[in-house]
Amino acid sequence: MIHSKYDQVEFLNKQCTLLEDFVINDQINAYDLEKLADLNRITLQIYAGWYPLVIELIQKLDKLGWDKRVSCIKEKYASLRFYTDNKYDDLIEEYESRSRHICEICGERGENRHRGWEQTLCREHHLENTRYIHFDPNGFMINDVLYWWSDITNISTDEDQKYTCLWLKFRPGVLPRNDWNDDDQLFVHDSMRGYGELLQRLLQESIPFNYGLRNHIKIHFSQVEFCLICGYEAVYYKKCECCENLSDKGYVSIGYKPGELDQEKIKDLQLDWFLDDGELFESQNPFYPKNPEHRILFTQEELEERKKWTFDF
Repeated sequence: MIHSKYDQVEFLNKQCTLLEDFVINDQINAYDLEKLADLNRITLQIYAGWYPLVIELIQKLDKLGWDKRVSCIKEKYASLRFYTDNKYDDLIEEYESRSRHICEICGERGENRHRGWEQTLCREHHLENTRYIHFDPNGFMINDVLYWWSDITNISTDEDQKYTCLWLKFRPGVLPRNDWNDDDQLFVHDSMRGYGELLQRLLQESIPFNYGLRNHIKIHFSQVEFCLICGYEAVYYKKCECCENLSDKGYVSIGYKPGELDQEKIKDLQLDWFLDDGELFESQNPFYPKNPEHRILFTQEELEERKKWTFDF
């Protein structure tokens, strides 16, 4: 006997077999949304955090006379994509814009995160999906997998020389196979916590790699600084690994004048850091040392005022 995924649940359109008979009202739920996708012969390519948003969208589309046909519901570049008749583009674009502030996983307030790809996540789910690099004298660990310094045979970086990622070449056969290494190479992105320290330590090992890359690492990653925004010792090269904001050098690299990361800009970014629960999570299990002299530039009243005008989903 073949069992359906809907056998053990109840929802409005459970018995519906034809798209034209699908009912859209204020009682439909996530299972109705999945059934709508089935009837359109597509798969939902979004996480559950966006289900309520899409349900609200199709309820509004229904009131506009929508025929319930949709060719794709997915995430792209950290925002919702809903493909149907283009006469509804204005409404759909509104919901695409809203999705950029909603965590795909849980539906709480989210931010655009960069981890080699873009995704909208709350701080908690961002940290859950962040890879951490830990060290011991003989090598480093990523997600409980140990890599030996002595097994690395070469190092290269991104072709545009932004130094946001590394490819570490290992001796044949020593790497475990997973979704982020191939052909005896391990891919390491600067979104990983510990990336800057990894570059520092690679300088100390007798690994043959390009002189230009070695010199760049020596110049830009040999010193770590305290962040003016979050206060943690995590600023390497152009940005902070902890709060992920650009440093003053980072702002200069995108066209700002030196010193434009001034007190007002720092205060504004500190407010965002606290609203994103960054300080809450980092203080509970700090990965980086905190500057004891770090100053918060905003007042509690200013934080409460910022909460009032941030995105309300």
